[in-house]
Amino acid sequence: MNETEETATNWSSPLQPALRPWIRMAIQRRASAPPTQYRIFPNMNCEIFVNCGAHFSNARSGDPLRALPLASVFGPKTRSFDHATGACSDWFLLQLTPLGVRDLLGCPLATLVDGDHHLAAVAPRAAGLAERIAEAPDFATRMRIVEDWALARLDPATVSSRTGALSLVHAIMLSRPTSPVAAIASRLGLGTRQLRNIARDEFGISPKALLGHARFEYAWTTLYRTGSISQASALFADQAHLTRVFQRYGQLTPAQYRRLKTNGDPVRNGVDRSFAERLGVTLD
Repeated sequence: MNETEETATNWSSPLQPALRPWIRMAIQRRASAPPTQYRIFPNMNCEIFVNCGAHFSNARSGDPLRALPLASVFGPKTRSFDHATGACSDWFLLQLTPLGVRDLLGCPLATLVDGDHHLAAVAPRAAGLAERIAEAPDFATRMRIVEDWALARLDPATVSSRTGALSLVHAIMLSRPTSPVAAIASRLGLGTRQLRNIARDEFGISPKALLGHARFEYAWTTLYRTGSISQASALFADQAHLTRVFQRYGQLTPAQYRRLKTNGDPVRNGVDRSFAERLGVTLD
């Protein structure tokens, strides 16, 4: 957690250990800057987004942007999407695990895929949460509000239940993106058909598709960290295969992504559109 909040614009912190099966991370940003539009890569995250500034989004890149309400639930995205900020960027975000979606929002992750939703419509029992967060004076206070809200609704005993296994299934699949589906099912003590049914019912996509997203995330995070297209290709047949995957999920090539980042594009998991235009990088 950043302890110099007066001068910083970004804060992030994991939740206390008792809540980590449900909530991975809390993140906050406050900044004043020229309006900007970003293309964000597909991801398998589910997030509660509290909008305290001027923010706009869509569910598919290129679609019309819409102003975000005070509180949204961003579902996992199987395609790139756009996010834009006005002159005031001020938001607070909670990233949930699949178990957190089940127990805090009361629905499976599958019902949220490729959509942005009003928090009150998804989870009526979260009424008032966003208002309390928005009114809080600092990140630490917002964290306490979230932790109190979550602890009042959760029973740690559910982690050992059948539902608690969802986070384990999700984590193992994302950490082993080169493993065959049958091998992952065996490690989990499941049949291949059982794993496919769980993925369909709980995550909204097939195991193969989930592994594809995990491989793409490995590729762009490796390329961002190392600048090496060769290292980013480690989970693919060759660099041509990597290029096809990058174009499918991110609508640009690995070389274009590397050029943007080495020249100062600040968006790790996507592209600053105005920055790309200044460098002459055309986005599909």
